[in-house]
Amino acid sequence: MAYSATNSLSVNNADICPGNSAILTATGCNSGTLLWSTGSTQSSITVNPLTTTSYTVTCTPPPSSNLLLNPGFESTTNLQDWSDWGNGSITTNLADIYSGSKAAVINTMSASWGGIAQEISVSPGQRYRLIFYAKTTNTNALPVVRHQISNSSWTVFEEAPGIPITSASYQRYEYDLVIPPNAAYLTIIAEVSEKANLYVDQFELYRYTACQSIATGTVNVTTSQGINLSNLTVGNCINHPLQDVVPVSVNVSWTSAPSNDYLGVTINNKTEYIHVGGGATSPQTLTFYVPANGATNIPVSAQWYFNPSFDCSNVLTFNAPNPCSVDVLNCDILYLCGLDKPADGDAFDHGLIEYIMANNSGNVIPVLVKDNGTSNDFYNPMDQVTPLTINVNDYDLIVVSPTTQGNISSRLGDILLSFKGSILNMNYLLQQGIGMSNGAGYYEWGNTAYTSATNPIVIYDYDNINPTYSYVKTGGTTKTGADDYLWFNAGDANGTTNAMGYKYTAHSIPGVSTSHGHRQYLGIHMNGLYSNAQNGGYIPAPASSYFHPAKHLTPQMKVILDQTLRDAAKCTAEVCTNGFDDDGDNLIDCFDPDCWKINNRNLTKTLIHGNFIFKMEHQPHELLIIHHNFQVKTQQGSMLQPPMAPTGMFNLSKLMNYLKQVKPTKFHSGQVQHLQERLMFLQI
Repeated sequence: MAYSATNSLSVNNADICPGNSAILTATGCNSGTLLWSTGSTQSSITVNPLTTTSYTVTCTPPPSSNLLLNPGFESTTNLQDWSDWGNGSITTNLADIYSGSKAAVINTMSASWGGIAQEISVSPGQRYRLIFYAKTTNTNALPVVRHQISNSSWTVFEEAPGIPITSASYQRYEYDLVIPPNAAYLTIIAEVSEKANLYVDQFELYRYTACQSIATGTVNVTTSQGINLSNLTVGNCINHPLQDVVPVSVNVSWTSAPSNDYLGVTINNKTEYIHVGGGATSPQTLTFYVPANGATNIPVSAQWYFNPSFDCSNVLTFNAPNPCSVDVLNCDILYLCGLDKPADGDAFDHGLIEYIMANNSGNVIPVLVKDNGTSNDFYNPMDQVTPLTINVNDYDLIVVSPTTQGNISSRLGDILLSFKGSILNMNYLLQQGIGMSNGAGYYEWGNTAYTSATNPIVIYDYDNINPTYSYVKTGGTTKTGADDYLWFNAGDANGTTNAMGYKYTAHSIPGVSTSHGHRQYLGIHMNGLYSNAQNGGYIPAPASSYFHPAKHLTPQMKVILDQTLRDAAKCTAEVCTNGFDDDGDNLIDCFDPDCWKINNRNLTKTLIHGNFIFKMEHQPHELLIIHHNFQVKTQQGSMLQPPMAPTGMFNLSKLMNYLKQVKPTKFHSGQVQHLQERLMFLQI
């Protein structure tokens, strides 16, 4: 080659125990592209081999700019910078163009051969990549894009076969070539040898600026087993309100220990630690709670925390049982992330979004919110400068992350206040603005909350030895009518003070439209997952540190989180004939205003399967009941005699007039029109 590698590519090595993971990082690939033997193109990969394994990475230097002139045939001059060797021309037919407004066509329908070409100067030893798009009307006519290489006297001494064009629609083709000794010119040719049309567009010819370089990193898996795992037991599935769990216990024993160390046992990316240096003796039995999701071959391993390669355990595996219940949300959810911890970098947001997605049959859309001084406060969480157009009314549930604190504008607060769907709010600064608290929210540090006047529960179950976190609970004083289920201090229940978890059922928040959905508040915040000893302070946190209820909440608290999501996500419509409160608003069947809508009724035009009930607007406790036998009466029992049509059916217009006459205090013209809309299906 005429050049050598300019990158000092290198990869670290790692020592791990069986079943554990290692991170390999490639450095020195300046401005080039990486390709690992695993197929990854990232600078770092996470691997977990069971035996010692080497991984290679290739650095491809950045290419030059496109060396071809008029590569997309967009010049105003016909085939400018290209040589027409026969039957070549420009087409402007949109169906025959890949990109732009023009493409080249070689038409040999009335000829035996045709082609176009372009020449460039080259030097021996250089490496090039040719990329183009092409299609043909006859793949049997030998349509091809190839190259010739000539010396300084234009004598051709290399004829490459090139790439046959094999499709009637545009496809992308590419190949690499190396310039041999004594070469001076490279010619790119598109040609067809029999009757056909060959279309070509968007040529690219790049020269590599340096050679590729390759480096190798080795993950050494130690085989020492001074730690032994045994008696792995998988319990029965436990029905949780959203995602079921299963208890898994394992016995761990050891024969020696490094000084003042912890022994860590890992299941499903969750680690429990035994403080051997603090006096713990062998053996010990540890119990984990694992999602009951049917996952197979889940590894269980152990190692020392401070000296991970000092001794390793054997690796056991188990299969999680399938869920023992079907508890899935059915909501289109808008998840609002905060500016300081967007969805791609915050362990709480990222983990909770993934958890909701895994347990929801609707769409979950994460959006970054920030007050930018305009009416548009929504942004792509992966690109904080790209605004998004979001219609909140397209969603059933809005989840407000605790990380949105300080980034919710008054405009967005007003939108949330009037939002007719449900809200799960975890932002303590936003409670008052959307009618959920009498005073400003606040936060405090702690790991317990009260579920009764005297009994607290532990909330968090981190797997960190030396974390740099503090537990965070956020709360505030609730408005009258909230149902408290967690609070900070003993005795602070019943909607009084210090609530960190409470809910308002639909139609119960003063100052908010009576058609809104449920509103929940839950003030937990996983600060410890942002930066700690386990993830080395990295943000975004590694996947193993993403918040997951089955790993980072105690079983009691996970049930509460699951139930909170279910209570907030009231996306099930009321079924108006089954005798149940389907949408969770404490109103059953036709006592639910949702059943005033005709599209929620499953009745025939003659009402032979039930009664139609209309709720008086000015008298909310009085119902107008139209029976299947065509009798009309009020809830108090007073009978009305509606006029009948000759066929024995209601005459709707006569019924309207009749109701206005006999109930003038309850039926004014606006109400009659309202009722008429809901009885329209009775007309014959």
